Amino acid sequence: MHIPMNNRYRLGLTVLILAQIVAFGNMALAEESETLAQELKQYPHRIVFETYRDGNWDIYQANADGSGQINLTNTPDRHELYPKISPDGSKICFVSDKAQGEDTIRSIFFMNLDGSGLTKVDENARQPCWSPDGKQIAYLKNKYEKFNVLDYVTKSICFYNLAAGEHKEHPNKSIEHLYNICWSKNGRWIVTTVHAGMGFKHTLLAIEVNGMKVIDLKVGGCRPDLSPDGKQIAWGKDDHTIAVGDISLDSDTPEITNIYDAVHDEKHLYHVDWSPDGKYLSFSRGPGGRMPVAGPGTHQGIAELVGVNAPWDVCVAKAKGDGKWVSITNDSLSNKESDWLPVQ
Repeated sequence: MHIPMNNRYRLGLTVLILAQIVAFGNMALAEESETLAQELKQYPHRIVFETYRDGNWDIYQANADGSGQINLTNTPDRHELYPKISPDGSKICFVSDKAQGEDTIRSIFFMNLDGSGLTKVDENARQPCWSPDGKQIAYLKNKYEKFNVLDYVTKSICFYNLAAGEHKEHPNKSIEHLYNICWSKNGRWIVTTVHAGMGFKHTLLAIEVNGMKVIDLKVGGCRPDLSPDGKQIAWGKDDHTIAVGDISLDSDTPEITNIYDAVHDEKHLYHVDWSPDGKYLSFSRGPGGRMPVAGPGTHQGIAELVGVNAPWDVCVAKAKGDGKWVSITNDSLSNKESDWLPVQ
């Protein structure tokens, strides 16, 4: 096909202009990401995350920019994952795996941040979270005695009272197939994901802590986290997008409104968590697909699951949703499931 000379000139000029726009856009994006990285160097709150190093899962603490990393658990005979910091920043709860493959026993522990006071909460349990006053730990029981790496193979919500050392099961006996629970600031609701259970396919739910109400929040995606003031929610809207919305947890029928995309990327984005002042979101960025067993304490399964070893990095973005983010780990290890430590 013949293109006249003047048209070829215009086409070439258009391509050049578009290329310059893209280049300038990339430069601006890089500059804004660098500005965010500099902000995180001054940010007082620290961050914790699970990481697989030297054949062992441990929980590390780091500055918000990823510097100053400290191993908090350091137990070569066990594997610690899924860290959650208490509201006052004095304690941490987590899951701990012992044995290998289908013989794995996943238990929940908590301890003081300095490693003292290590206490076992329960066996065959997973995915804990703290009550807003830090006096209880909510967690999910495994549906079956035999271990399964799938995160939603769960049955019931249990509550552990730290002072009394007592367990209580949620009154709703139909609870099943939940994962990633979080407890609302007003103490009234557990917000979570359900997968093919309780009459739902795959959605976010608000479950009444001291009652029988189960509210479908009617948004796609999974793994929610509630903002420190209890007024917003962040979650993985799909494999590549972290969304944020307003949530009405003081209502008898909570709902999510004013939804926007905070971060989008070609890689998979999961495990979002709010910083203590609600300014930032941390999240995991890594591969999709099924991963093989890749060392002691690891499992074959979808890359984002707890106990599956894949090259993930912990990243931080501004919660306001300008799309800018920085990676605070860059070591080709499995770094994921972050949480934030309030300034003490």
